[in-house]
Amino acid sequence: MIGDPADRIEVTLADLLIMAEDVRRFEADCDLLRRPASHVGSTARYDWDGMYIALMVRIHDQGLPGTQAEWLGEVQDWFVASSEGGEVPDERTIRRRLTPIWKALRGSA
Repeated sequence: MIGDPADRIEVTLADLLIMAEDVRRFEADCDLLRRPASHVGSTARYDWDGMYIALMVRIHDQGLPGTQAEWLGEVQDWFVASSEGGEVPDERTIRRRLTPIWKALRGSA
């Protein structure tokens, strides 16, 4: 019970409960279901999956390049050739993705 004002207002659990269907309808009416852009479920800026496939084919057909720098250059060239506008991720981003693979493959060689 809320004791102020003097004539009191009784609040029950049912008064506080909001049914799921009411929440869904409210979210739809207020356009709350649209989520802000994020990397989850959105289109990636670069075709990383395509790049990984190209790397696997290259390694299968030709083996690893002589140096990681050479490999990085090949990946940059692949992005230039494969992207619509010739966009290439920055070198640091590519290196972060290649280094663990390079180390794993060079460690086993």
